[in-house]
Amino acid sequence: PQGASGMPNTDLVGTGMPNGVVTGNPGTIYRDTAGTNGAWLWIKKVGTNNQGWAVLEGDTGWRRITLSTADFTIAGSSFFQIRRINDMVHFQISDVEPKRTGEIALVVPSTIPGFRFSGRTSSPAFRGETAIVGAFGVKNASIYLACTTLGPWTYGQVSTPAVDPWPLTLPGTPA
Repeated sequence: PQGASGMPNTDLVGTGMPNGVVTGNPGTIYRDTAGTNGAWLWIKKVGTNNQGWAVLEGDTGWRRITLSTADFTIAGSSFFQIRRINDMVHFQISDVEPKRTGEIALVVPSTIPGFRFSGRTSSPAFRGETAIVGAFGVKNASIYLACTTLGPWTYGQVSTPAVDPWPLTLPGTPA
């Protein structure tokens, strides 16, 4: 069929992720009517086979991951969350009490397919609304909290580009 411009309409509609299933030419748009794992809109980037699809519009929503480290006191309201929106991965930690100063590794996202990243970035870690108590960041494929002072209930958030394709399964539980 033809689109409004008279050019061939290359939009495809289906249910589920297109990689490994839907064949198309570069530039083809695919709409997943189920929004599988939060991905609604895809674009064919390379090749003419059923591979080479990338997410144009997707959001996994926040996913809670269990923290288990001896370096924190974890309260009932404590959480570590991850979320992927298109090609960005977001990490958030809240209501943990560090038991020591210095850098504390939290989790290695390379064990969470679809949320892997490269590079390094950080943002302030807070206690209360204004007290900066260190940094929350990502580097060397891990997530860390670097505390300069001790005290209860620290939180932080950091975002970085993803290097993985869209996740085939979602980790943790919905937040």
